[in-house]
Amino acid sequence: MRANFDASGDRGHVELFVPFAVAALSRLGCAADSITVGREIALAFGLRLPAGVVTSILRRAVKQHMVVRTQERFECTEGAHQKTATVWKQQSDATRRQKALLGAAMADPRIARLRDEGADIEALLLGYIEKHAVPLLSRIIARPTSVPNGPQKPGGDSPDFAIASFISDALASDPTITSYIEDLVKGSMLSSAVYLSESGPLDRRFEKTVLYLDTPLLLKAIGHEGAAAQEATLELVSAARSNGATIAVFDHSVKEARNVLGAAEQAIRNTRTPDSVRGVLAHYFELRARPADLLTAIARLEGDIRAAGVQIVSPPAYNSRLTVDESGLEKALVEGVRYPRPAAARYDMKSVAAVHALRSGRDVDQIERTRAMLVTNNDALVAVSARYFKEHERTSLPPAVLDHDLATRLWLKSPTAAPNLPRTQILADSLVLLDPGEALWRRYLDEIDALSARGDVSADEVIELRFSYEAHRALVVETGNNPDRVDADVIDATLRRIREAAKDEERMLTALAAQEASSAHARAALAGLAAGELAADLEGERGRRLAAEQALATLRSQLVLRRDLIRSRARKRAHLAISVLVWFVVAVCLAAFAVTTFVDMALLPNWVGLAVKVVSAVVIVTGTITQTVGGSVRTFVEQAEAPLASWLERRMSSTGAGFDAPEGVG
Repeated sequence: MRANFDASGDRGHVELFVPFAVAALSRLGCAADSITVGREIALAFGLRLPAGVVTSILRRAVKQHMVVRTQERFECTEGAHQKTATVWKQQSDATRRQKALLGAAMADPRIARLRDEGADIEALLLGYIEKHAVPLLSRIIARPTSVPNGPQKPGGDSPDFAIASFISDALASDPTITSYIEDLVKGSMLSSAVYLSESGPLDRRFEKTVLYLDTPLLLKAIGHEGAAAQEATLELVSAARSNGATIAVFDHSVKEARNVLGAAEQAIRNTRTPDSVRGVLAHYFELRARPADLLTAIARLEGDIRAAGVQIVSPPAYNSRLTVDESGLEKALVEGVRYPRPAAARYDMKSVAAVHALRSGRDVDQIERTRAMLVTNNDALVAVSARYFKEHERTSLPPAVLDHDLATRLWLKSPTAAPNLPRTQILADSLVLLDPGEALWRRYLDEIDALSARGDVSADEVIELRFSYEAHRALVVETGNNPDRVDADVIDATLRRIREAAKDEERMLTALAAQEASSAHARAALAGLAAGELAADLEGERGRRLAAEQALATLRSQLVLRRDLIRSRARKRAHLAISVLVWFVVAVCLAAFAVTTFVDMALLPNWVGLAVKVVSAVVIVTGTITQTVGGSVRTFVEQAEAPLASWLERRMSSTGAGFDAPEGVG
């Protein structure tokens, strides 16, 4: 299935099944009806597809000219043979990888013990992957007929515990086995596309949908339950956002998150170990956190939420038409969900009721078309709320969705946009299954107290046994999550594992320090080799800079000289022009005086008389101004020269007319 997806180029989920249908038809002699082809697909590949889906797949094969339809039968074409050969090759390769994965699982002592007891390890492994990676959205599509009792911890020799241990170890340390696991997970998720498509097209984007995280997911998203949980949740948030959804959280959920962190701070401050160490508290115990660290986390809570791209919103205002029976809903949640704290039921009721109100009575059958949806990791909450709203509000789409169900649907929409989502989800699941349950933890603490009272363990060892994350993991491994196996030998084995883990960590730190020292020596050697070249480069750069500065100074000098020359020439030309004008006026005045003195005006044209009068008026006005204001003709000439010289300077600077630039000046 995974190989077919890679080859299909993401052209659609029906496309994934065309090679299987063609290969099955070829096995049937290249002629059969859709029902027979469906049976053959189930026999050859283990895929049980609805009859209508098989018909749709065969019709797609017809469009690709690999199959032709004659009445109710389908027949192969020449193009089907190459596709069939590819399918068998892919199946052979997949079988080889599955056998390698199965062999690695068999080599694990925990799984080998199950094999010796007659368990079908292959069925257990595939069943675990289908159960924890691909729930097929049954809680969304189907109407729940029964209410699960919430997430259960595997106890004793539970196969889930052994498989979870193997998978978590492989994902953490073996890239090859990790790739085999991812192939199985993603292939299973792709095969679920047939069933998911019945609840709406998988390529539909969200239409103004806001996904509200409940408190546990919110705490995971901002890193308060460890890196693995945070990575899985942020992958989910990123995939939802890339498909058009908005991510938000109700303000009462922020308040609940603050209370959870406050309770963890009190537990760390107290000397008595709590009855249960998991989630937020287990994370901070592992970090050896101090109360001040939790107080800092509380102070930064809202800022961290917004930094993760999650909006903080208030529930809608009260509306009698959209308000549910809150007391009835809370009662149903208390009875159907195992809450560790009574207040948790109240917060969940508020979130579910707010989602219902935000939908404004608009009932839809597809998650992509709804306005609001609560995302939770509590499958009991999903089931109880779905049943309650179906019975009392007649709604077809539940108000809450399980995070794994949403992750499956989002990954199927765009596998290349969130390639790590299946791996992070199944890793987070496996790590949760490897946490000690309450019964095991309580029995473990009792045994530690007994050993401490007898003096068999020191005070420092008690602290390590109670608060070390490695101790929690070792406890589960040594007991198989069975409280009846806790005894002094288990405590001794746990202490050995703690010491071995400390030594491993010390060796790793030593290796890292040696690697860093080696890198430092290498960097020093490279620095020494480069020092000479660097010095030469710096000297050359200094010379080039000095040369550039000298050239710039020379250019500035030339520009100043050019400006002075232009200004001098402009002044000379302005003086010449004004002088010419003055002498012209004088000449005109003298000519007018001569005419009026020696020539009879009656003999001259009228314009000559008019010109004489104008010149006389100019002379009289000029003389009057000179006598009244002061100054002389030279003063007026100089005042007229200044603006003319300025104009000529600008003109000559812009055009270069009448100016030969000095050498070297452009």
